[in-house]
Amino acid sequence: MKTKQIKMMFFVLIVGSALIFRPSEAQMKIQSWICSSEQIAPIVNVSGCFDALKLALGSEKFVRLLSKDCCNAVNILPHCLLIVSPGVEYNTIVLKDLCSQ
Repeated sequence: MKTKQIKMMFFVLIVGSALIFRPSEAQMKIQSWICSSEQIAPIVNVSGCFDALKLALGSEKFVRLLSKDCCNAVNILPHCLLIVSPGVEYNTIVLKDLCSQ
């Protein structure tokens, strides 16, 4: 290879590495949408509500496990992303939809 081609390949490698290892603005904005512990307090305070929500999100046949108190707590939640398990988030709009069924 010629010297000019080597320099160009090295430049492309550096730029590509910088783009890969730099978090995007979209990823940073998502972090601000994640529900805080204060925001999810209503469903945590209702006994078994969080576990019932996890089951209902997994399969619609478990929607019947959602109690009236649990659904009232879900309807209080603001719009944010609830982390159900590592790497799995649901918008609270989805949870509110489950309770309306």
